[in-house]
Amino acid sequence: MSTQIAPLRTPELERQLDELERNGYVMIENAIEPDLLARVTEIVNRVQAEEEAAGNAGADGEIHTLEIIDRDRTLADLMVNPRVFPLICSALGWNIHLYHSHIDVHPPLTAPPKPVWRWHQDGGRQNLEIETQPTRPKLSVKVAYFVSDASQPDRGNMLVIPGSHLSNTLPRPEHPELGFEQPEGHVQVLAAPGTACVFDRRIWHGRSENMSQVTRKGVFMGYTYRWMRPRHSHAPDAGYSDLDPVQAQLLGTSTTQLGHWIPKEEDVPLKAWMRENGLIDPTNPAHR
Repeated sequence: MSTQIAPLRTPELERQLDELERNGYVMIENAIEPDLLARVTEIVNRVQAEEEAAGNAGADGEIHTLEIIDRDRTLADLMVNPRVFPLICSALGWNIHLYHSHIDVHPPLTAPPKPVWRWHQDGGRQNLEIETQPTRPKLSVKVAYFVSDASQPDRGNMLVIPGSHLSNTLPRPEHPELGFEQPEGHVQVLAAPGTACVFDRRIWHGRSENMSQVTRKGVFMGYTYRWMRPRHSHAPDAGYSDLDPVQAQLLGTSTTQLGHWIPKEEDVPLKAWMRENGLIDPTNPAHR
């Protein structure tokens, strides 16, 4: 990886790991350094304009664009952001890849919308087909990078229920379209531009309505184990020629088919990178 991180697991990283385990999410302020934030903001604005021109905006002007890692080389650097990536690979281990990425844009609403129940856990069919009680397996970790100013409520903020990643169920109203109170204990995630929210895919989360004058914009990247299928395809072999080995692993290159299941050292350069940077925890089975 091109960006070096000071070796050894720092007290701050230990704190973040503990918070992720306890609350199901961690806020990292100033997660994107200013120059990178400026470039990412330009990318989001460009993708928004391209999607609008292609007629892909929703009824309220919203954009939900997948496979964004292929839209600009800068996003491959954001994928291994040194202020966030150590937490992700420490939480999941070294046998991981990027399985999901998207850009979301939500303009201000011109009128109060009809009630919509958006609360969910990530994973789709995983939540029905892997039968574990009372807690589902973690399986993936996602990071939301906030590009717009979401430091005030009701700007399309992410909603979370701290600690809810340890519960497989969330009471849902029978007819949410008739109106409902948000679940007990929920909070709106307040985030200045450049803030990251790293969250366990099991945490119950949603989104507030954007009743402000600020368009909500964010970049989302999800990481999971290499033996799980990506949510959508990308073609790194036909794109960037300057990926370092860790980036190549995260984008699914430089591996054998068997290496997804029983990896050798050459299949997972992230393992060596974690070892060199003191991020291997011998007590964590995913790190062995």
